[in-house]
Amino acid sequence: MKKTLKIFLSIIIVLILISTIFGIIDRNRTKQGKEPIFCINQSGGSTILYIGPGYVIDGAWDDNPGGLENTKISTWIGWFIKNL
Repeated sequence: MKKTLKIFLSIIIVLILISTIFGIIDRNRTKQGKEPIFCINQSGGSTILYIGPGYVIDGAWDDNPGGLENTKISTWIGWFIKNL
C-alpha cells in the first residue's frame, strides 16, 4: 500500500512540475508577443483562449497582433471560478 501511494504521489509531483515549467515558458512567450507552444488554441469570437496543461491564457484579441502581451494566465480552477 505504501509503495502504491509513493508511486501515485511521484506521478502527481512530476505532472505538477511539468505543468509549472510549461506554464512559465508559455507565459514568457506571451509577454514577448509570441504565441504559446504548449497550449491548444480555443478561439471564440474575438477573444483567443489558450488551454494548457493546468493553466489557461485568456484575453488576446484576433484583430490586435500585439494583444498577447496583455493576456492573463491562471489555473483551470481559477479561470472556471472567474467565469461562473
